[in-house]
Amino acid sequence: MTEHQTVRSFVCYIAHESNNRVPEIAQNFKEQGNDYFKGKRHREALAFYSQGIDAKPTNPAVLEALLCNRAACNLELSEAILHHTCLSLR
Repeated sequence: MTEHQTVRSFVCYIAHESNNRVPEIAQNFKEQGNDYFKGKRHREALAFYSQGIDAKPTNPAVLEALLCNRAACNLELSEAILHHTCLSLR
């Protein structure tokens, strides 16, 4: 096997392994987002959910959870902004 063939085989192997780990990666981002959401750190949770979505999970349930959780973060953040705005108008 030539050096070029060895490099090509390695690149193909890495690409294949990366594709196999997408569901695991997306699930990990979801779990990290959940931890931050529970701690009321919505901005950080939003980032983790977005990264999970960007990982393009193949499991529809994981994608649905990531999208719903990200929407919940946006809702919490917008409610916080509204609350602070109302307080400042008093």
